Amino acid sequence: AALEKRVADMELVHACKTHSAVVFIKPHAVTEEVKDLVKAEFANRGIYVLSEGVIPAEEIDQQQLIDTHYGAIAAKAVKQKPATLTVQPKAQAQFQKAFGLSWSDALSKGIVYNAMDGAAKLGITFDELGAKWSTLKKDVNLLKFGGGFYCGKVDG
Repeated sequence: AALEKRVADMELVHACKTHSAVVFIKPHAVTEEVKDLVKAEFANRGIYVLSEGVIPAEEIDQQQLIDTHYGAIAAKAVKQKPATLTVQPKAQAQFQKAFGLSWSDALSKGIVYNAMDGAAKLGITFDELGAKWSTLKKDVNLLKFGGGFYCGKVDG
């Protein structure tokens, strides 16, 4: 136990001097082949795996690890107003091409909503909004602005 603690302390000290990350493989993809692929890809890029392990579902729930991870993404969809979001120039160009007006014009006209306000504006439930959202087509009326950051046009 003492040796494990010393190794863990050394890993922490080293990690603080360099960039570090926690990487997880989604449960449906956890196979030896995927784990080997991730390690190989990291090694090819000079990224070293200091340790690995399994986090039991109970611990994930108790510590709200998934909620914390996806919280920022959920906040964009539900809480943040579109005018407060940072939409990169490339995403703004996609928006213009797909929807025929600029992001700033859509904001000025008040026709861009987060999920909560959009459902209220349409007078529908989140489930009904989800059903509409699931019919959208990527790069047609559904755009990916960034990791977990999407914009779509639903009819009302």
